[in-house]
Amino acid sequence: MIQLEYFDYDKTTLSVSANGDSYEIGVLSALSIEFMRAAALFDKQVEAAKAQDIALMDEVVIGEIKVDEPNEQYKLLNAHLSKAIVCDWPFEEDVIDVLTENQALCNAIQAKAHELAKEYTKKKTS
Repeated sequence: MIQLEYFDYDKTTLSVSANGDSYEIGVLSALSIEFMRAAALFDKQVEAAKAQDIALMDEVVIGEIKVDEPNEQYKLLNAHLSKAIVCDWPFEEDVIDVLTENQALCNAIQAKAHELAKEYTKKKTS
């Protein structure tokens, strides 16, 4: 495989547990080709949603305070973004279904990918 110097081809794992068992989710770097493609698609989808007046946030009012929270459509987009950097999924359940319902897992996957990218950047600049 031809590798380009500005892409990170490393992989890492995210340790999780489910039903009392431990699992490892394989995660690609945020500097991987897969993540960059997925991030560009995510941006296009957000743009398209705005152009089509499709809300990605719901307004939540608590007392007098109004805040925006991601709605189901946004969660689905975020799940697809996270799925793009999952290289090993140890569960039988569909990855998109699980990630849509578990945004904390999406965030953890993305954080792990960014940690790996940060390590790659340090290696390249030292």
